[in-house]
Amino acid sequence: GSPKAPYAIRSTPATRGRPPRTPSHEVRDGGHGTVSRVTELRTRRWGILGAVVVGCSVSMQARINGALGVALDDGVAAATISFGLGLLLLTVALLVNARMRAGLAAVASAVRAGELARGRCLGGLCGAFYVACQGLTIGLIGVAVFTVAVVAGQLASSMWVDRAGIGPGGPTPITRNRLLGGALALGAVALATSERLD
Repeated sequence: GSPKAPYAIRSTPATRGRPPRTPSHEVRDGGHGTVSRVTELRTRRWGILGAVVVGCSVSMQARINGALGVALDDGVAAATISFGLGLLLLTVALLVNARMRAGLAAVASAVRAGELARGRCLGGLCGAFYVACQGLTIGLIGVAVFTVAVVAGQLASSMWVDRAGIGPGGPTPITRNRLLGGALALGAVALATSERLD
């Protein structure tokens, strides 16, 4: 007869009819296939690294927009210039990148079909308000105070957003550890900039 394959798993009455086990390094993705846990962890690490880079660039952006607002004596004009340059760069990227164009078309289709709320497309207004505040206030209070105020607002609002389930991940409870972590983060920022808060 034909040779048996090594390590073959025999079907027994106890196992017959059961779905195959998912390896420990993989997770099921809601019936849409198998997603590697290694890939998930790698994506999270890159996401955290990207968030750190963005956080570092926020102070630089605040300093630039604040200085521009002082030079123009108009924070709104500084925000307009900042967002105008960003819009120009995004327009160029949209023209040369087919994937971005497909994504924009998918968003438009989802809005028309009612699958995506129109309000979720207005996040840019929050960014415009943020940049305008940079140009209006940093010249008066400085980057340090502005940063502490922004971090305080972000910590409070992010916990509320998570608790309300507004984000794509669904509701996230506000635990003692999350509150403690937020307080420590705010305290660290305030301590690091305390010399400039006077």
